[in-house]
Amino acid sequence: HRRALAGREATFGANHADTLSSARHLSGLLLVLGKREEAETLLRRALEGQRETLGSSDPATLASMNDLAEMLQKAGKLEEAEALLKEALAGRTRVLGEFDTSTLQSCSTLARLLKSLGRHAEAEPLFRKSLEGSEKANGPTHPDTLAALGNLALLLQAA
Repeated sequence: HRRALAGREATFGANHADTLSSARHLSGLLLVLGKREEAETLLRRALEGQRETLGSSDPATLASMNDLAEMLQKAGKLEEAEALLKEALAGRTRVLGEFDTSTLQSCSTLARLLKSLGRHAEAEPLFRKSLEGSEKANGPTHPDTLAALGNLALLLQAA
């Protein structure tokens, strides 16, 4: 991934969509390898470039927003994660539709974050929306639908 990123930077420039995509993918690998700070720095760079080059409503930019928010959530940077998730969810809803799987991913991720903060009243409608969307998009027995159902059940049990 590092070679691909370096090659794309040399060939296309730092803010080309392919270069930024490589940076996003490398950040995911770095995270898996336990290099969280390097992964976060690289993903922030990719997101900034995507915002400048592709715009804030481009699906690739929205995916990077969501990825960075999840990374920040795991690092305990919850306020920043929440703001990015809200932006990603609003953008994905507007651009991809409310029942797109990427939109539902952002919805579920935000709901889980709010639940972890004890904000159950805010999380519940998002869990319900995620479940409804997954049922419509995938059917009642799809693993994503069952996971959404489980998330809602856990929230209601905790309340």
